[in-house]
Amino acid sequence: MNRKQWSVGLVQFVFVCCLHSQNLLVNPDFDSDLQGWGIGFWTPDWISDGFFSWGAVEVTASASGSFGSVALEQCVGVADGPHLLRVAYRESGDSTVTGGAKLRLVWYAGPNCTSPLGQVHDIDPVLGILAWQVYLHNHVVPPDGTTSALVMIIQSVDAAGSYIGHWDYLLFEPTPIFSNGFESGNTTAWN
Repeated sequence: MNRKQWSVGLVQFVFVCCLHSQNLLVNPDFDSDLQGWGIGFWTPDWISDGFFSWGAVEVTASASGSFGSVALEQCVGVADGPHLLRVAYRESGDSTVTGGAKLRLVWYAGPNCTSPLGQVHDIDPVLGILAWQVYLHNHVVPPDGTTSALVMIIQSVDAAGSYIGHWDYLLFEPTPIFSNGFESGNTTAWN
């Protein structure tokens, strides 16, 4: 195989294998508001200072010793197979006490997040860092029988005061590793 054939084959492989699906979340980057997200216990605020682009959400947890409460949530339909889950998070320098942060998926057997399956998947950001951090879980597999998932932004506060976190750049999408079914064992398109 000469160099030209090898480079064409590599480009062909990249385009065939690494295609991404569409983000299942509505308004995952909070570009101008919080539309598409349900508001939970904490009252989130839209801010202009986002991770990658304009807009993010600021969540202030301010009840003493909370165990973690939902700030925002969104229910989405889920396909079989692996999914990609990503979030950008940073702690605010305006926090007066420590707290906690979590992005949680709750799996459901029924449509529209009905009939919980009792299983979750969490991303727990590293706390105490004032710069944006991106967390990526690239092989999140729903339990058998899953048809929907609730994506939740959760925060807690450890004492009297305020713990403030910024959230942005969310992604939740099915991720076929190969666009031709190779991961399922179908190798007929490969030669």
